[in-house]
Amino acid sequence: MNDVKDYEDVIDRVEWGMEGVRYLRPAPTARRSRSHLRPIVFVAGSVGLALFIVALVLAPVGDAALAWAATPSAVSVEQAEAAATACRDDVALDLGAAGMSELPPLVIMDLRGNRAVATFVDETGHVTCLIDTTSQPWTASMSSVGPSPTDPMGDPIEIDGLATLGEGETLLSFANGAVDESVAQVVVEIPGREPAEATVEGGRFSIWWPSNLEAVVIRALADNGAELAVIRPEDYA
Repeated sequence: MNDVKDYEDVIDRVEWGMEGVRYLRPAPTARRSRSHLRPIVFVAGSVGLALFIVALVLAPVGDAALAWAATPSAVSVEQAEAAATACRDDVALDLGAAGMSELPPLVIMDLRGNRAVATFVDETGHVTCLIDTTSQPWTASMSSVGPSPTDPMGDPIEIDGLATLGEGETLLSFANGAVDESVAQVVVEIPGREPAEATVEGGRFSIWWPSNLEAVVIRALADNGAELAVIRPEDYA
């Protein structure tokens, strides 16, 4: 195996996929309690890729116009299996470069409208896929592969991934990350839309919405509705 060639191939795929995509990574901060942002697995730039062996592959986010809802849909066993199959097919060539032998278990899936964000995590790595549910079978139109976040949480909510991709009728954004046991609900305030409820499960949250990241506010709430933390645009811009 030619490791240098393998990494160059991964970098070429990322550079191709990043064309026209605004993909954000916050700068590291000494006090994570200020920004609620962890070092994330989505790393833009060839230096980061070489260091972290991260692969990011993007395709058109789907031809069908986005259908969306402010609350997520329940995920059936069959839908979870369809998402895993779509993601596994999309990242098959990238898992080895990231040191993984297989796709980790599905830990959370935000399904609403006709798209889903599925996240697979274990100690071997972290994979996120954007799933187009209008195709049969389902397909992954974006995937990221990288190491699992290992730093302990310092806040009730911390973001692992945040991105905007697509354009026109298929432009969308998503956010995912970790929450501690005090968080019962994550609400995302999106300009021009009603507040949206993220999927929260297994110590994680995930959500997608059909617009960009501008002026989006993410709030973590306790089961009594008390606000535990808030992530504002200045924290991730």
